[in-house]
Amino acid sequence: MLSLGSKYRLCQAVCFAIVITFGRCQDQVEENALRLLGNLEEFQNAPSEIVFLLDSSDSIGASRWPLEVDFVRQISTIFTVSADTARVAIVSYSSGTQIYTRIDHITEPTGKNKCTLLGQLEDDLPYTGGGRYTLGALNRADNILANGRPGAPRLVMLLTAGKSNGGDPVVKANEMKAKGITIFSIGLGEGINQVELTGIASEDNVYLLDQPGKISDLSSRLKGDVQDSDSWDYNIDGSVCNAICDAGSDCCDANALCACATNSGSIECACAEGYTGEGTKGQCTQCAIGTYKGSYSNQDCTLCPMHSTTASEGSTSKTDCRPTCVEGYIGDPSADIPCQKLYPCQFYPSPLNGALACETWLGIQFCTVSCQKNFDFSSTPEEVYYCDGTEWSMFPSFTRDPTLEFIMPWPNCSVIVPSNASVDLSVQYYADRCASPEGKLEIQNNLISQFQDLNRFFPGICNDPNRCKVENANVYCGTEDATAPELTNCPDNIDQGNDPGLSSAVVLWVPPLATDNSGLQPVINASNNPGDTFEIGETTVRYTATDGNNVESEPCTFIVTVKDVEKPTLVSCPEDITESSNTYKTSVTWEDPVFIDNSNKDVILTHHRQSGSEFYRGEKQEIRIEGRDEAGNLEVCTFFVQVRQHSCPFYPSPLNGALACETWLGGQFCTVSCQKDFDFSRTPEELYYCSTTGATPEWVLFPSFTRDSTMEFVIPWPDCSVTVPTNGNVDLSVQYYADRCASPEGKLEIQNNFISQFQDLNAIFPGLCNDPDTCKVENVNVYCGTDGVDLG
Repeated sequence: MLSLGSKYRLCQAVCFAIVITFGRCQDQVEENALRLLGNLEEFQNAPSEIVFLLDSSDSIGASRWPLEVDFVRQISTIFTVSADTARVAIVSYSSGTQIYTRIDHITEPTGKNKCTLLGQLEDDLPYTGGGRYTLGALNRADNILANGRPGAPRLVMLLTAGKSNGGDPVVKANEMKAKGITIFSIGLGEGINQVELTGIASEDNVYLLDQPGKISDLSSRLKGDVQDSDSWDYNIDGSVCNAICDAGSDCCDANALCACATNSGSIECACAEGYTGEGTKGQCTQCAIGTYKGSYSNQDCTLCPMHSTTASEGSTSKTDCRPTCVEGYIGDPSADIPCQKLYPCQFYPSPLNGALACETWLGIQFCTVSCQKNFDFSSTPEEVYYCDGTEWSMFPSFTRDPTLEFIMPWPNCSVIVPSNASVDLSVQYYADRCASPEGKLEIQNNLISQFQDLNRFFPGICNDPNRCKVENANVYCGTEDATAPELTNCPDNIDQGNDPGLSSAVVLWVPPLATDNSGLQPVINASNNPGDTFEIGETTVRYTATDGNNVESEPCTFIVTVKDVEKPTLVSCPEDITESSNTYKTSVTWEDPVFIDNSNKDVILTHHRQSGSEFYRGEKQEIRIEGRDEAGNLEVCTFFVQVRQHSCPFYPSPLNGALACETWLGGQFCTVSCQKDFDFSRTPEELYYCSTTGATPEWVLFPSFTRDSTMEFVIPWPDCSVTVPTNGNVDLSVQYYADRCASPEGKLEIQNNFISQFQDLNAIFPGLCNDPDTCKVENVNVYCGTDGVDLG
């Protein structure tokens, strides 16, 4: 925040600029300057989205345009500019078609900071000239701010040199202000429309200046107030620091990073944590003993609290001023417990993984030691240690073993106690970590309780409750083992097939080994153990090791994959199916086969033919139904389906003749014919029809309009037993054929005769020969009778 003195100096700078221009200092200008600075202060270091709208109209002119750009450059020093703090966009506007987004760190914030902004401003932002479409500029700002961070303050800084044209900007401004956008209106020159500026701006955010240079003078004075110690962006191209040293490359020290100071916008080499200096090559040195620095910067290292120090150079935190104050003092600087001068006895560090507790109301003459609950003492400690003015000694105790040797320093807590073991949480043990508020309070309560008991035998140790109380018990935590145990020989991933007939497998492996820097065996925790049963699929096995200080190792993990390698079991599969039908094709149904799988999951069936499909009469057809489990293992059920026609009694073909039957109607229609040198023993039927309407199939008379109604229907059909003289006249109709039946020519003639007869009948009985793809020669079966038999 700017101090009152800073504001006064800035205001004086504005007045000085006005005196140079007009020879006088105006009270109104001074008031505007202070008000602008005050209204911007709340956004200095907070996350915010800021859009500058720069007037590029003819009223500004090419000569004054750089002053607006410089205004942005100088005013940006008020803000910390980075992807995490202030994000900036710059729009130039003039006529309706000349609204340009010149810089936009709001929509694309990655890698953007004060340095990139100033670098972009170094490139000349072009001046356009023209009218002044303020409404369009506000629309563009609103669109850009829509890409900002939710909850971040949104600002628009409108610089204008006159009245807008091309629409009323006040309506748009009110819409933006209703959405929480703060608008600053800065009028430049004497031709401005103050009513319009007031309507656009948020409350108390209208500023009238006769020229932009006055704001430039004002903002340039802010640089003296910029601090960069806590505002650095390291996500920049390191090569930009090549310009800060004479070598022209590799300018930063090995313990420094090239960084952008997001307040001042300067590019510098910043020394790492624990180092101080200018940051350039060879200029970062470790913080001296007794100092620390916890961030990248060029600031000096910070001194440890009085009477405390660090163990080595290069400390990075105030906690490094622990574990001990300087010799002769006791305290905990990291917990803001000041170092106090110890009684003349030599001071020893607190027990490892334990705590030292001392009273303060008797001059720090009495102390006790205790262990965290997961640890025990390496040797038996004294109940109370007493400083007699020169050295530590045991304090009288009625319960102490008189044969026990008094040993200094006090013992460490170096014996690990299993987490499931019973521990006597007496005054020499505490449940929580020493560094936690709960742990410290528990240790303090233990000390007071112990002193209250001792006060019965040694009055004066804890007489005054205003002094012998928790607040007056100092606790000094020993070093906790922060080094994690280590797991080695972590098993590789395991792939294994399922056990026969099961959805699982028993899996074995060699467990990892655990070691700890303490030399004590850590406790191993495992999600699974060798010999466990694993279901089909993937299971992640996780091992960790925990030492007595509850420091956990990096996990050892591997994946056990049990694969289903067993095909499904076929429980039932349909038997072969034979159907009889009097139609050419018939629907056949069956029950699906039953599969079961060792995985206890459903088996997926794949049907090559579905139940209920239609089958044509003829040869038997194989049906294949596949059963696959989730692993892709396959078992197959196969059976056969055959459809046969309902058959009438079969009679032999006529002697010296032939029997011809269709196939497309199920073989229900047949005719007989004689070789040319023979004739029937009696008049045959034109067409024989196999009827399946009765209980049993039988040959019957097919209707005919030319048949002699007195003629008896006789079955079987007649033989060709009458010999015809070679010079006799024979009617070569459809019931006679010229060639021998067994010859290709004879067979074809018989088939053609049959088709010709069916085509004639189809005119009377539609359906007998409708389809030329079925009612054709190839679909007529010919059965030849015994040839050359003389029955005369």
